Amino acid sequence: MSIPTQPPLNAEADQIPISADFDEHVPYVASSKDLPELTVGAILLGIVLGLVFALSSV
Repeated sequence: MSIPTQPPLNAEADQIPISADFDEHVPYVASSKDLPELTVGAILLGIVLGLVFALSSV
C-alpha cells in the first residue's frame, strides 16, 4: 500500500533558488560589530523569570 503524493501546485515550486544561485551571503549583523553577552536587561529578565518559575512550583 503506497501513500499517494501530490504534484506541486504550480511550476514555480521547482524554481526555488538555492545558495549556489546567490552571489554573496550578506550577514544580518556585521562581523565587526561587538555585541555584549551580559547586559543589565538580561540579568533582570533572568531574575524575573526565575521568580515566576520558582513561585509556580510552590
